[in-house]
Amino acid sequence: IFFSGFVAMADCDGFEPNAFKPKICRNCRKTEEQHVVAKSKEDEKAPKATEELKQQTVEAKEGEQSTAQEQKEDACQVVEEGAEEEGEVMEGEGVESEEEGEGGTEEPSKKEEDKEEDKLKEEEERLKEEEEQRAKREEEERVQKEEEERIKREKEEEERLKRDEEERKQREEEDRIKKEEEERLKKEEEE
Repeated sequence: IFFSGFVAMADCDGFEPNAFKPKICRNCRKTEEQHVVAKSKEDEKAPKATEELKQQTVEAKEGEQSTAQEQKEDACQVVEEGAEEEGEVMEGEGVESEEEGEGGTEEPSKKEEDKEEDKLKEEEERLKEEEEQRAKREEEERVQKEEEERIKREKEEEERLKRDEEERKQREEEDRIKKEEEERLKKEEEE
């Protein structure tokens, strides 16, 4: 009796790679490693080879995936082995674990790329903001400097006018005194 989603291992004559997913058998939808393990268990001919293959699979996965992903795959492997001992294989279970394994390696790299892109955007925005602030400071400094120079010129002009006025008054006073003196002398002579 086969349940929905299960395929008899006997239906699979040998590992035939899927056209779109070469690592997965198109008949039983299991990975090549899992396929060999299942075949070995079913035939009970090469338990030693199965153990070596399991070890290689575990080592390969340890090199590629995170601890969390390994734990998930180990759990999937236990379920699959239980089904294989009864002569049944869960359709898609091995595929899902394999796809999840592949996704596990792709997803972090995509996240890292997104993180890197976000960092670059933040850096660009920060530099843009700094440039705007620098330009604003320079403009403020230029305006302030121009204002200071204008005030300085006005003050100098004011002082010059004041000096001119004082000199004019002094000349007028001197002229007045001189004129008075001349008139006094003239009167004295007439007398």
